[in-house]
Amino acid sequence: MAKPSAAATVFLVLACLHTVQSEGVRYRLSGKSNYQINTEGTSIPKALEQAADESCTPIQLSLVGRHGARYPTGTGVKRHDALEKRLITADLTMAYKGLTVPELPKEDIGKLSARGTYEWQQIGSRVRTYFPDLFADDEYDPLTYKFESSYMQRAFASAKAFGRGAFPDTEEVDVSDKLEGETNSDTILRPFDSCPRYVKEIAYNKTSDEWTQSKLWRDETPMRHALRALQQRMWPHMKMADMHAMYEACAYELLTRPEGETAEPLVCSAFREPELEALEYDADLRSWWEKGYGYKLTALLSQMLLTEIRNEWHNSVMAQQADQPVTTNPKGIFRFTHAELIMPLFTTLGLFKDDFVLAAETDPELIANRQWNQSKICPMSANVLFVLHGCKESNPKIQLFVNEGLVKLPWCSSTLCPLSEFEDYMHSLCDECTHAAWHSTCTQIRPEHHGEVGIVLLPGGATIPLVLAICLVIYLIGIHWRSKQR
Repeated sequence: MAKPSAAATVFLVLACLHTVQSEGVRYRLSGKSNYQINTEGTSIPKALEQAADESCTPIQLSLVGRHGARYPTGTGVKRHDALEKRLITADLTMAYKGLTVPELPKEDIGKLSARGTYEWQQIGSRVRTYFPDLFADDEYDPLTYKFESSYMQRAFASAKAFGRGAFPDTEEVDVSDKLEGETNSDTILRPFDSCPRYVKEIAYNKTSDEWTQSKLWRDETPMRHALRALQQRMWPHMKMADMHAMYEACAYELLTRPEGETAEPLVCSAFREPELEALEYDADLRSWWEKGYGYKLTALLSQMLLTEIRNEWHNSVMAQQADQPVTTNPKGIFRFTHAELIMPLFTTLGLFKDDFVLAAETDPELIANRQWNQSKICPMSANVLFVLHGCKESNPKIQLFVNEGLVKLPWCSSTLCPLSEFEDYMHSLCDECTHAAWHSTCTQIRPEHHGEVGIVLLPGGATIPLVLAICLVIYLIGIHWRSKQR
């Protein structure tokens, strides 16, 4: 057999490197990354063995999942189309001559892709395998297994896909979803739409730190170096907006390709480690301020969801103790939503919290080792699974899994957390986690506040009079002090 030429050998090596690199890119696209199981935490089977050693067995699952891989929404389509036009006349380097981005089917805008369907079906199948005793009867019963989703097609279709994986012998599970016209009243799965104060002060506030820090970061050395590298490698007259559009185009090509398609998109091959690091942090900066720890108000968003889950646990525990029929004690409640709820849920629970503020000038070493990294914690199909355990020798306990890996609640004494400690934590968040209290806070529009700093809201509308009284006292003290100086 003839030996391959030196040129052929070099080509094969480069091809292999390109494949490895592209596979890495797939999981480095921030919130638009492909799903992968969390291997940093203990696996679900191993964690359940540890629970069994303490005579604890699962009695109820509460899953909160982000929709799976999807097509771009309206604003993403506009950026995609603008990039497509720019590429027609772009002075691309030889390696990228003729580069195009695929045309997007207009009827699929914002919808779940085939890959997203596959991801959630596989997760459903694995969950069934992880908890055989909770799926022992093989038959799907809507009273025993409840499915809920937001009104968006991608969330609804994700719920259906999970159902097909969890119940392979059932044609279709029933999914309860909010009607589109009722979206502003959905405090459970789309609270980010239902809280006017959050919408005005954070989500759509162009003067918030989300936008300020992102603009500052784009002037920092890592982003400038990333742009310069891509200009040299790919497109000499590339602009900063083009670089972001290419990053997003790479993400959507990977998100909308069917599972099993091995050919990687050319648009992804231009990105190397430094560019990925800079672009990931740019996205994480914005999400930290909008959906994370940047503003105290964000933690409020998931409180109604957690209150609902806590109430379901109470009902389940009481039903088990009273040996009531399964209709009063569902084995699984599966909810499907969006990143705008998953990440505030992390914030409310105190997960993935760094001991520093994410900002443009944050130390590079801190940035490199941050916990708040969307690519890892909130890719497409991200999921948060609470497992309620009944324990023979103690009170009920819970385990928490993020993307199928065990995580420890930072305020709990163990990864197998006593339900009483969860209750104490919820009480520390709000004395009465009621819809009335939630709406009251959400409708008090006022200047935003950061981290732990902020005006404490008082009952009965007393906040504004108190602030005015404080201002008056300060004013009078100032007059008195100035009179003494004269």
